[in-house]
Amino acid sequence: MSVPAIINNEVSHNSGLQSSFFIYIKLDATYYIAGEKLTGEILLNLPEKSSPSKIQLNATGLELAKITKSNGQVSESKNDVFHMTTTLVQWDNYSPSGQFVFPFSFKLPHYAPSSFDFDDTNSDGHRIQAKIEYKIEASFEMEGQKSLTDQRIMTIFNRNTRVSRQYSVNSTKPLVSCFCIKRGASAINLCYQGTDHSQIGKTSKFRLGIDHKSTQAPIISIVGQLLFELTVQIPGDKTYNYTSLVCRNAPNLHSLPHIDSTPKEMEYEANLANLEFGNNVSTNETGLIQAMYKAQVFVLYDVGCRTKRSEASLTVHVNPKVIEERKIELPTSWEPKESSISNLILEACNGLPIGSAQQNSCMPKHPMN
Repeated sequence: MSVPAIINNEVSHNSGLQSSFFIYIKLDATYYIAGEKLTGEILLNLPEKSSPSKIQLNATGLELAKITKSNGQVSESKNDVFHMTTTLVQWDNYSPSGQFVFPFSFKLPHYAPSSFDFDDTNSDGHRIQAKIEYKIEASFEMEGQKSLTDQRIMTIFNRNTRVSRQYSVNSTKPLVSCFCIKRGASAINLCYQGTDHSQIGKTSKFRLGIDHKSTQAPIISIVGQLLFELTVQIPGDKTYNYTSLVCRNAPNLHSLPHIDSTPKEMEYEANLANLEFGNNVSTNETGLIQAMYKAQVFVLYDVGCRTKRSEASLTVHVNPKVIEERKIELPTSWEPKESSISNLILEACNGLPIGSAQQNSCMPKHPMN
């Protein structure tokens, strides 16, 4: 996942647009990973000459956290991930007529968190709203007014998406009955099935493997689940926690594959589409927001006069969902004049260019590892 998915831009041509003024932002990929270079183009159509003008490009990354407490009090905070305001071109005398393409690029900060959107109420009755959003806006301005504008949401994956996922985890636990009678050991394996990281909007699959030779103690029940945990820390306020089960599977043991009357495995799925607690709840760790998913399995054994539980837990990295690319309509005769690429530099919250030595003061409190 080191290379962003290339957009197959759906471009159609419309003869009615030949005489229309428009400005479009076209990004070269559906998503970008923190630390990568974001590239795109501004498409501009000016059917006739006009007053002096300029093309302005703005980019922002903002992290927001808001707590509406059960008593109605509100506590909130925000972090500026990055910002940029720049003039791509300026026509001082008049704006020429024609079709134009202005390529641009800028490098994303390596600490940029994933796109994120959460909204739900925790068990204490506090409403938690948390959002990390990236926007880019292009505007054609005349006499200080925006005559044409276009805005896009940028989807960003944090850099942990480059880290190889944890495929599986093993757990071994002695099984001891009353009077310290040993009944062998529980040996289980929890495995994530898939070649890529999990992603919002898709289904994740897990498999539990059981070593039936390690013990003769019969299994009473098996449970597999995916747990979501969120911690929000507003500066000057207490920590707010939220937990929710994404899925829970407790199958009838007779329905599972067996060896010598002992279940040998179980598979279960977690649907990460249409989550009740938010539109784009990805894995993140920042100064305000820490969000994580855990796959868990629990196997309950009958060891005689008591029961013993064995468990395994696997941390699952979940990427944000990718916004579908929109359809771009261009004039039937689209032969634009292309400018040289503008290599731009983002700024941190203190106004320093991202990448400079002094810029570290704006790093999040808990940057992505």
